[in-house]
Amino acid sequence: MNGLLVGRFQPFHLGHVFAIQNALKLCEKLWLCIGSTNVELSLRNPFSVLERREMIDSSIDSELLEKIKIYEIPDVDDHKKWLQHLDSIVPTYGLVITKDPILEHLYSYRKERIVDVQFTDREKFCGTKIRDMILSGGAWKECVPEGTAKILDQIDAQSRLRGMNAI
Repeated sequence: MNGLLVGRFQPFHLGHVFAIQNALKLCEKLWLCIGSTNVELSLRNPFSVLERREMIDSSIDSELLEKIKIYEIPDVDDHKKWLQHLDSIVPTYGLVITKDPILEHLYSYRKERIVDVQFTDREKFCGTKIRDMILSGGAWKECVPEGTAKILDQIDAQSRLRGMNAI
């Protein structure tokens, strides 16, 4: 059975790695969907879809990557239309792995099985908190895989976030 996991990955962090590892215990293949691919860069969404894809590709073990297919999912202003749009992009799946109440509600009307995504230390591994740590010069590298850290350093994420914060 194929599974579906949707996230913004702003940035991709160790909590995401843990969630993916646990999701792959429940399915043979995982459709990893990078959401909000069409939104303008902002403090909430400071990394492009290409940067997020690079973070994921450089942070996940190659053995796991063989079981994952990454899809880019743009936002659509209507939840039902978004779900239809996602289905037009992603191959068949029978398992939805999420903690998002909106996704749970949308999928409650369908035949796919819904399972809570397993997170670890949600207080520590939270994109908003990690972005805040990057912005303030905190110990954010403890929260992300080495591959993600390298990309965030390459793009000078702190300067980017400071520039967005000034707007």
